[in-house]
Amino acid sequence: MAYLIQAKSNNKVEIKLNGGLPQRQKLVEGYIEYVSLKDGGCLIVNEEGRLKGLPFNQTASNLAGKIIAGNVILLSKEEKLKE
Repeated sequence: MAYLIQAKSNNKVEIKLNGGLPQRQKLVEGYIEYVSLKDGGCLIVNEEGRLKGLPFNQTASNLAGKIIAGNVILLSKEEKLKE
């Protein structure tokens, strides 16, 4: 399952990924970058989030072990394998 983790509210909302790259870029508000997680899943983040001054995302930063800014898409290990 995929989730959108919103930076401003830290809400985690279940989403369906079916729009390819344009959908992912729209959700994270820019060019995407994949950040691998220890459990085999990954985050899809805005690669320029910190440079653009997007809001700090506490939940995503805790998952990644580094500072993440902006909205992110969380993919489970199973969802990542479908990519």
